[in-house]
Amino acid sequence: MQGVYKIFREIDKFDKIKHEDIFREIYQDLVTYKIRHSLGEYYTPSWLASLMVKEIGFKSGMKVLDPACGSGTFLIELIKEIFRQVKEPKERLKAVKNIVGFDINNLAISIAQKYDRTVLLVDANLKNPMVHSYLGIDVDRGLSDVLLKEANIHEVLINPSIPRFIITPAGRKVPGSAELLNSPTAEIVFHDIKTRYPERLVILDSPSILTCADPLVLADYADAVLLVIEAEKTPAEDIKEAVKLLQEKPLIGVVLNKVRE
Repeated sequence: MQGVYKIFREIDKFDKIKHEDIFREIYQDLVTYKIRHSLGEYYTPSWLASLMVKEIGFKSGMKVLDPACGSGTFLIELIKEIFRQVKEPKERLKAVKNIVGFDINNLAISIAQKYDRTVLLVDANLKNPMVHSYLGIDVDRGLSDVLLKEANIHEVLINPSIPRFIITPAGRKVPGSAELLNSPTAEIVFHDIKTRYPERLVILDSPSILTCADPLVLADYADAVLLVIEAEKTPAEDIKEAVKLLQEKPLIGVVLNKVRE
């Protein structure tokens, strides 16, 4: 144990801003680049991230979204720049809150990359559309427009420059989304999505099942349902309630998301 304490004492001596990830080279060596790349994981060199932060002329207070933050290289460089520009702790905290990152290497992209099969991810969250934001895509139409008969499904299919990966954005928010998703038009649209390209794997992304009826409606269009649970945050009672609501649906398993390694 003395050896462990000595290691932590040495680690604590590092400048937390200058040396943001002292184990980086170790875990890069433990998992070879061929394995990481086959899983869609790529590390951006710190020098390149730093150069890009300078090139965009980042100023403290600017809002920044990194839709593929991975190990957080760009986020770290942005935060380091904030610390260089701002000295007041409260102002630093305010500036850091404008820096947001998401890792989009999720289920849909992983399947597309690993199993050599085209995946269609449909953002069916008409209450709070987010998929296009995660991917850094500007959209003006989506699923809601198709359901309202203001667009055709082939007009809202987007390839975000990821092989074998297509998305249908949600489009604009719609009041009464459960009724729209449960309409005769929606039944035709989802049947068309499912049968027109039988070689595709279709994933429907929905809102939280405890916040609205939309997921229960969408479950009737699906062959299988996966319940996504956020690790260390979703209460056990919420999980039980969600499973209870899905007991008549084709629930096949649970995905535990945001697990700390």
